[in-house]
Amino acid sequence: MELLAPAGDFESFLAAIHNGADAVYVGGQSFSARQSAKNFDDDALKRAVEYAHLHKRKVLVTVNTLIDEREFGPCLDYLFKLQEMGADAVIVQDSGLIQAITRELPGLHLHGSTQMSAHGADDLQFWQRRGIERMVVARECSQEELALMRERCPQMELEVFVHGALCFSYSGQCLFSSLVGGRSGNRGRCAQPCRLAYTLWRDGRPVDLPGRYLLSPADLCLMERLPVLKELGVAALKIEGRMKRPEYVAAVTAAYRQAIDSIDAGGEFPAAARESLNEVFNRGFTAAHFAPGTGAVLSIMRPNHRGVLVGRAISQRPDGETAVKLSRELNAGDGLTAWVKSGRSPGATAVNIKRDGAVVDTAWAGETVSLWFDGRVGAGDRVFRTYNQPLMTRAQESFSGDIKLPVDAQAVLRAGQPLELIFSDREGHTARAHSDLPVEVAKQQALSEPVLREKLQRLGQTPFELKALRVDMEGELMLPFSELNEVRRQAAELLKQQILTERKPRPRMKADDAVECDIPALPDCAAPELRVSWGDAAGVAALLEAGADKVYLHLNGLGSRAPARRELKEIIAQGWGVRVIPLLPSLHEDSCTRPYREAAELFTQVMVGRWGDIEWAKAAMEQVNADYTLNTFNRLALRRLLGEGVYNVCLSPELNIKQLEGLKDYAPACEVMVHGPLTLMRSRGCVLRDTLEAGQRPCRRPCRGGDYALRDEKGYNFPLRFDADCHCYLLNSRHLNLIAELPELWAMGYRRYRLEGAGCSADELCAVLRVYRRAVDALSAKQAYPAEALTKELAKLHPEGYTKGHCFRGVI
Repeated sequence: MELLAPAGDFESFLAAIHNGADAVYVGGQSFSARQSAKNFDDDALKRAVEYAHLHKRKVLVTVNTLIDEREFGPCLDYLFKLQEMGADAVIVQDSGLIQAITRELPGLHLHGSTQMSAHGADDLQFWQRRGIERMVVARECSQEELALMRERCPQMELEVFVHGALCFSYSGQCLFSSLVGGRSGNRGRCAQPCRLAYTLWRDGRPVDLPGRYLLSPADLCLMERLPVLKELGVAALKIEGRMKRPEYVAAVTAAYRQAIDSIDAGGEFPAAARESLNEVFNRGFTAAHFAPGTGAVLSIMRPNHRGVLVGRAISQRPDGETAVKLSRELNAGDGLTAWVKSGRSPGATAVNIKRDGAVVDTAWAGETVSLWFDGRVGAGDRVFRTYNQPLMTRAQESFSGDIKLPVDAQAVLRAGQPLELIFSDREGHTARAHSDLPVEVAKQQALSEPVLREKLQRLGQTPFELKALRVDMEGELMLPFSELNEVRRQAAELLKQQILTERKPRPRMKADDAVECDIPALPDCAAPELRVSWGDAAGVAALLEAGADKVYLHLNGLGSRAPARRELKEIIAQGWGVRVIPLLPSLHEDSCTRPYREAAELFTQVMVGRWGDIEWAKAAMEQVNADYTLNTFNRLALRRLLGEGVYNVCLSPELNIKQLEGLKDYAPACEVMVHGPLTLMRSRGCVLRDTLEAGQRPCRRPCRGGDYALRDEKGYNFPLRFDADCHCYLLNSRHLNLIAELPELWAMGYRRYRLEGAGCSADELCAVLRVYRRAVDALSAKQAYPAEALTKELAKLHPEGYTKGHCFRGVI
């Protein structure tokens, strides 16, 4: 199994390589999903690729953001540079970019980012036939689901996160930071609103909970489950952390290297390595969705590093001197935090550890010491170490300086002939260089073997270190030192280039069953359509009567209950089968046994929200619609879906009005989100299960017993909704409302307008539909558009106000 470590800068890259990473993933200055990291400019990337390849390691470069229309030229230029540098693969998210790469740079190796939300074998099969060789599967996948993926798609390599921060939402499906803070996770700028404090509300009243960080997951740690991952045939084990310090990268990489090597050798599990993970950073550890039912995923007490317990406070003097009874060793330089009952957690640095009045460098478990905290600490408060000085010192030392490759040299000197210098490494590579000037008979000071060694071992600016030297010299000979230096430089460079040429990745081979897509003629869509998503079969009739042209019916009952098969048949019997389109869940793990596809096949059309459903839908249905969860953000992504045979595409809600104008040539095949509470997060985790149910299984389904929401510290309420498969959805606190912008969209040629209904009552949604029906009818009749009247009417439904979403702001 490949150990894949993160690096946000070159120092972290060295920390990863020096501590046993087989490969390192990095990001450039643009198109990377961690824009807040230092990242790598072109020179640093080239240096990293060379260093890695010289040491038989790999570099994977993240190009895993959604790409704007204007960025394709610069992005492809950048990718060409990466290919020329010898980057081993690029990690991508954007479906349009994947299409561009397979056509323009077909030899570049492609790995699918976790931002693609791949969580089923069908997802893997779809992308394997379209150029992806390895998929970073969603962190929500369980052990059993990974086994099914390996069984059903053995050609695809699986890359699995084993350590680090988790997102509450499926990656690539989160709009929280984007819509609330204007910083899109799909563009690498996530502001992490999931790490903020919230209060749970039920039926309009706050619920008393011990913690406030209700969307903040604990950190993933699968070290104990590495044997299972090995048995599953996982190709790569991935450590999260491009935003972390080099010391973190060093310590975590070293711990997993030790664990992997121990497993491969049949040895015992390295408990010390596991313990070091607690010290370097943890929010509490969890196996999360890999091992469902093994504990809560959320860590609601605090969203940052909790450290390890080192003791309890006994007493504190007014000047902050605090007596602490230790439960484990404490070292000078350690950083500490006291967990107090209320207020800010005081901190301390163990600069002067006093034991029995004397300052010591180390104190041991069972001893009482005096430390100085910067705030009030009460008797009995727990004291945690958040910075382990000896561990951090060892980590820093591990990546100071470069690792040199041993080489042996042979120098052949003959009077009247050029010096021949031969460098050989331990891998069988050999380079020969010759001096420009011939060797001469010495007139004064002749060359000696010690002098030759002293000159030839000056390899400081090269990746090599001279070990054995063999000198083949006949007679008293001499050569200018400048010639010796130059021939040494040439030999080292020739050997370096020989190694790099051999280890440059070979071009990607096209899959035997690769799929090529042609763009069909665009549909004629002169008549406007109001399309509304809804979760309850009982409300369909009312929505159609209120003016909906199409109703997307959530088969998983999002926000309501899953429609029964008899209800679906009744809809068809009523003659509504053409106007009602079943909406397949965007989250549908392989372990799910609900027959969603069979239910959809009662109809002639379907709306799909995940890549793995497209090929089935093309074969089974007359008409296929693609939901906005596929992140259609640019022309090439749109053309890909149309080329796959999709009839209608709901565009990304992260597009602004100018970007929509740039796509207007495809408007007849597009649907634009104009109204409703957008889903900010789609999660396999559940706020209620991890708080009210304390993570226990089976869950007693408290979601059925009330109307829940999260309230932030500014007083905004974010509704929580649930589906039949126990996924949790966080909705925006403000409904999208583009009623005033409808004429502009109309002028661009957009005629399909999407209204979200998951967070609404049937009566409210019907009222909204009637307003939009009047708006569309006015535009169709070319009448004066009553924007002010329509806006006021909608304002009555939500006096707290609406949002324009990204209509004018965007995420670029």
